[in-house]
Amino acid sequence: MSLWINRCTLKVNWTIQTNPDGCFPSLYSVRLLKNNQEITTSGTTLTSYSFEGTDSESTYRVIVSPILECNNGSRPRGNSLDHSISAIPRSQQTFITKYISDDFTLQCPLNGSYTPFSVEWEHKIGIDSTIVRKFTTPEITLTDVSYKDSGKYVCTVGFYSCGGSGLRRKLTSSVSLNLNGPPYITMPQQRVVADPVDNLTLSLSLISFPAPFSLVLVRNQKNEIIHRSSVSFAPTEVTLSAFGRVVKLYGYSCRLNMPNITREWFGTNSIIVFNRLGNYSRSFIVEELSDRENFFVRFLKDNLLLVAIVGGSILAVSIVVIVTVICLDIRKKQYFFKSLPESAFADNCNQHIYARPFSFGNNRLNQDARELQSLKDHEKQIELEGRQCASMYSCAGFSLNEFQDDSIVYDNQFAPGYT
Repeated sequence: MSLWINRCTLKVNWTIQTNPDGCFPSLYSVRLLKNNQEITTSGTTLTSYSFEGTDSESTYRVIVSPILECNNGSRPRGNSLDHSISAIPRSQQTFITKYISDDFTLQCPLNGSYTPFSVEWEHKIGIDSTIVRKFTTPEITLTDVSYKDSGKYVCTVGFYSCGGSGLRRKLTSSVSLNLNGPPYITMPQQRVVADPVDNLTLSLSLISFPAPFSLVLVRNQKNEIIHRSSVSFAPTEVTLSAFGRVVKLYGYSCRLNMPNITREWFGTNSIIVFNRLGNYSRSFIVEELSDRENFFVRFLKDNLLLVAIVGGSILAVSIVVIVTVICLDIRKKQYFFKSLPESAFADNCNQHIYARPFSFGNNRLNQDARELQSLKDHEKQIELEGRQCASMYSCAGFSLNEFQDDSIVYDNQFAPGYT
């Protein structure tokens, strides 16, 4: 006999076997007790019974007694069925196990007599109980389930108490879902670069309930088995992408060593792992090292438009910067010369550049004739050097007048204005 409460209604189902002495049930007597006090008795030919009007503070007991009808005309009573149930709302934790690809419905396991007005679900998965989904329906229907559907479903029910009290309460229950199925490799597709006769090593991370077998196969793109290995899977934490979140689960890992590969490895291959419920394959790509040596050229070909845009932008910016610097330099020079007064240019024209220093002292009028002749020769040399300097500095804006002979200056006498 099964006994349960749906909202404020008590429901009962039962099954009674036929008596081997040729007697069979023709009527059922149903007695209902509330807190051990009988509240109703009824007879029925059905194998089910319901009672509306339970309250959320009592315990109910149902006694079902079959009345048999025998071939000899007697009507004895059969063995009674007796069950009790509490109508007080209580939270409950349940555990269920399903298989990968199953379809089923989850209901919040809240016992007792109540009328719900809200139901909220949170799906938690992984070692850290990460919340990945939320629902607001009384039931959750899951189809074609996978390992990411496993975990704990926590439901919070807001309800009114039955029996006229009208109290509003909230209780939380949970359903823990465990899934069994073939292995599942959580790592993404891997790409490796190698040459013939190289040794390859790949790391494998997978979820498997039950535990995986040690056998691992590798098939190439022609579906030929090119490697067979026996590995040792160790329990570990693995990561899984579930409904937009990355979560940690308990799983297995190993290192797969594949020595002395040949050219038949190049291309897309498949790693196959097994457990007693099936197998799973994950592809990986092996590229020959020589195919990767021209990576820069391949990148340019694959991103020609991007390279052209970036290169053109850099060139345009460089040209703008250079032109701007030149223009600023020209404007700076023009501003400098415009800011100078005209007297500055006149003073510069009247200034003298003296080719040799002079000393302050007494006049040399009493020199002997030989010294005077030597001085004249020296002055001629100075005049020649001055003209050479004038021709050399003329490109710099100096005039020849600045290098004219000044006898007063070059005979070591005081120049005008220096007394």
